[in-house]
Amino acid sequence: MGRIEEKIEENKTKGKSLKIQCSECNRKTRHLIFQSIDTSGSELIDQQYSVDWANHYQIVQCQGYETISFGHFNWFSEYQDFDWDGSTERLYLNRLINED
Repeated sequence: MGRIEEKIEENKTKGKSLKIQCSECNRKTRHLIFQSIDTSGSELIDQQYSVDWANHYQIVQCQGYETISFGHFNWFSEYQDFDWDGSTERLYLNRLINED
């Protein structure tokens, strides 16, 4: 194993906006980032090769419907190929079911 470097930043993207899926209208809409934790890292395998990653954890609010969601956006160098940039997007949206 090589040397691992990791960096954690709080609220690096706070106040910025991004277009992601809205839980209300099911379309990509503008969301404001309220809070964020951003991590990135790298493991040097040898002098010419490294494995790199980044994770962005964000609490976001839709600027149309004002719903709040949690998002995890990830990039991993080992997932990259000709058809995919190595990024994943996971949204944890409101899923309240009232059966009363």
